[in-house]
Amino acid sequence: MINIYPVSDLRNSYPKVEAAVKESGSPAFLTKNGHGSMVLMSLEQYEVMVRAVATVNGNAILDGII
Repeated sequence: MINIYPVSDLRNSYPKVEAAVKESGSPAFLTKNGHGSMVLMSLEQYEVMVRAVATVNGNAILDGII
């Protein structure tokens, strides 16, 4: 499931957005004035993504990130 929320939901309903991201295992896409603004992901999702990039580009990218 794709999680899409207006940025105002992050401000007004952070626990709801956080729970959706963690429960779905997918990032949330935040919109501002109807346009894409940011992506919010759990720390676990971020670490998986960074490790995948490091695998492709070599582990040097991990220095200072994780």
